[in-house]
Amino acid sequence: MYGICFVAGAVVLQQGALPKQDDCMYYLQQGEAEVVCSSDAGPCERSHEEAEGPTVRTLQKPGWLFGDLPLLFQSPPAASVFAKTNITVWAMDRRTFLKFVMKHAQGARALRFLRKLQLLKGLSDTGLIDAATCIAQRMYEDGQPLIRIGEYGDELFVVRYGGKVRVSCPDGNGRRVEMAVLGRGQCVSGRVLVNGKLRSADCVAQGRVQVMVLKKREFMDLDNPLLAWTLDYDAVSAVLRSLPLFMGLAPEHMQIIMDRFDARKELLQGDTILDAGNEIDKLYVVKVGEIALFNEEGEKVEDPEFLQRSNDGLSVSYFGEGCLMDPVISPYTIKVASEELHLLCLPKRDFDALVSHGARGGFGNWIGTLLGACCGGPPRALDTASSASSR
Repeated sequence: MYGICFVAGAVVLQQGALPKQDDCMYYLQQGEAEVVCSSDAGPCERSHEEAEGPTVRTLQKPGWLFGDLPLLFQSPPAASVFAKTNITVWAMDRRTFLKFVMKHAQGARALRFLRKLQLLKGLSDTGLIDAATCIAQRMYEDGQPLIRIGEYGDELFVVRYGGKVRVSCPDGNGRRVEMAVLGRGQCVSGRVLVNGKLRSADCVAQGRVQVMVLKKREFMDLDNPLLAWTLDYDAVSAVLRSLPLFMGLAPEHMQIIMDRFDARKELLQGDTILDAGNEIDKLYVVKVGEIALFNEEGEKVEDPEFLQRSNDGLSVSYFGEGCLMDPVISPYTIKVASEELHLLCLPKRDFDALVSHGARGGFGNWIGTLLGACCGGPPRALDTASSASSR
């Protein structure tokens, strides 16, 4: 922008004048300007005293912005602007103005898109603007990988335009298993970005795909009160969908079970979660971090039957699901292996109370049937409720 001075009576904008390349948008910094709108104005220049026909006059003071609409729509000004006194204005030429508009119009579209994302629902307008300024646009061609198994994840991808993203992993027999197909508005690798684990699946473009890319540092700096809740929800739902006990459970019942999880368990590296020989009385879900298993001799061991992972592509670790059906003794000492660990826990007593309370409405009976199928008979806590509902 550059400054221009106009003497009193000078024409700044002329109503009806045809667009020219040197037209500008103006900001009135000093002095007073008069806006004159006449019903009988032509493209020729007239002073504000010579305006013919019915005329509307408006006085404008410093801080007024004008001339933007003729530039935006390539149209003649709808009113004339005269210098009422000596004035000083700041001017922005047509090319700079249009570049500015195009840049921020694209940003406005990005903001509308970000506002619809579940992961960013809790952000304020300022937070969304901060997120939009950090986001880069990237294009992937058909078959081009966004993510490969084993890579370290420091970027979050959101599918915006074009095709889809196919998530798959090998099944151990030389074949590939498709875990999910992600479309517009869906996030790729959000959980891995948070928990710092290596990528557990390949994500490949199906068709030409445009994605929005947000770096881990910027993502974690967002002031989003719903982010922690969303991550809890993703981790718990991934585990519940992997357990035969909960397959086929209605969404509203799944939500009730999720609400019973305790998300307050946060531990540091080396902390002990359970000692070998202690009873496991919770279903544990690892939200962030890693755990290690040690046998009675103190040797670190791997046991994928004990420490399992969800099978939906998120690869969320969990253990202790058997305690929901029968008492379980831990064969291992379980410790925190990462710098910090966030656990989500479903206590058996809360689960039993939920089942007993819901029995009269059919919810508990449905779970009781599943528990009976898994355990070879209905849990004792459900006998009374089940018999009552059958009468």
